Amino acid sequence: MYKIISVTDRDGNLKEDFMKNMEEAHPTMSGRIYGWPMLLKPGGYLGLVWNDASGKMLQTSYITDDVIREGRKLIITTLNSIYTLEKMEVKE
Repeated sequence: MYKIISVTDRDGNLKEDFMKNMEEAHPTMSGRIYGWPMLLKPGGYLGLVWNDASGKMLQTSYITDDVIREGRKLIITTLNSIYTLEKMEVKE
């Protein structure tokens, strides 16, 4: 399970309206990455199946660069945006 902690444009500017709209629709901002790891590479896309009752999935534009892993974080660069996600602790 991963949580979106930021979405910026390719220049690093926070997409405030986009983040606000996502947070209103999906308050936990968390979900399961669809197609891991096959789609999470250049030419693929980030699909995040939301961890709520919406039954929806965020699908990004194509990934352009290798995904960067920094500890618990994933940095995913797409045609239009840079997504930073953080791995969540899953309580059983």
